[in-house]
Amino acid sequence: ICITSFAICGTAELRFLSRMLFLACLLALWCQTVNSLEITSVSPRRISVGGSTRLEIRGSGFAGDRLQGQNSVFIGAFECSVIDHYTTDTLITCETSPGDLGSHQLSVVVNGQDEALYCCVEYNEAYSPTLTAVVPAAGPPGTAVKLIGTAPWTIRRDCDQEAAAGPNDESCVGEVVFGDYLCDTGAGTDDASSIIDIRPDLPRYNDWNQYSVRCTLPDPSNEAETMMPGLATASNLNVSLHFEASLRGGMTVVELDAYKGTREGDSYLFQLYAVVDSVSPSKGSVAGGTEVTLQGRGFPDLSLGLGD
Repeated sequence: ICITSFAICGTAELRFLSRMLFLACLLALWCQTVNSLEITSVSPRRISVGGSTRLEIRGSGFAGDRLQGQNSVFIGAFECSVIDHYTTDTLITCETSPGDLGSHQLSVVVNGQDEALYCCVEYNEAYSPTLTAVVPAAGPPGTAVKLIGTAPWTIRRDCDQEAAAGPNDESCVGEVVFGDYLCDTGAGTDDASSIIDIRPDLPRYNDWNQYSVRCTLPDPSNEAETMMPGLATASNLNVSLHFEASLRGGMTVVELDAYKGTREGDSYLFQLYAVVDSVSPSKGSVAGGTEVTLQGRGFPDLSLGLGD
């Protein structure tokens, strides 16, 4: 269309208009080429079945500003949540969801219309760390716990204390979460080197791929933590462990044998119980009716709300 419009015009005015139309067509073709949606690379391409791995998707034509456009990413049927502040028009960073084993086509949809495809991203068992046990399985606030499981070869390579580069625990263990609260690993302090052990000597848990991660549960008696509502309240908790290194935040897959159960059929990984420091009075009437005050930490909130 651009070429013919330039050729058929005879007069000077028409030739001028034809040139303008020709230049406008070239500009439109250039803009379409520059803004074309394309995926050139995805890293990493093998990810944990447990999800939470941060993917970097490179290409062109992405929505770089969430106020002017929107990117949606899927690995097969599983959404990869876009992290907007790590995303530009040539790079999308997203966090994977848990998924099914196998290779899946990755798709990027911009503004709900344009779509680009990439083959493939694989949920791979060999890249999926597991959580086998939480030791001990119960304790009060402030308990030092150990998470035990199996690590893929990438974690063993990157985090092994005997590696030539030396231990780098802070970049190996991202975070450990009990319920809604972080378990203190000591990362960033002088204790960081004691966070993770590769192939520890654990007679009960004997596996060549074994790891153990140490952390300390939050304690409301610590002045720095007293302003956190609901902290260390007695309850049954689930646990999540995110690895960094090559997994970029990959979450562990909890083995079924790691779970405990309640009478009501609820499952959990750790039972946080309250601590009683004192009881007053220590004696009372055999007929009952004595008001008793318990002091300690980790008590649940027994206050009644509207309608209770």
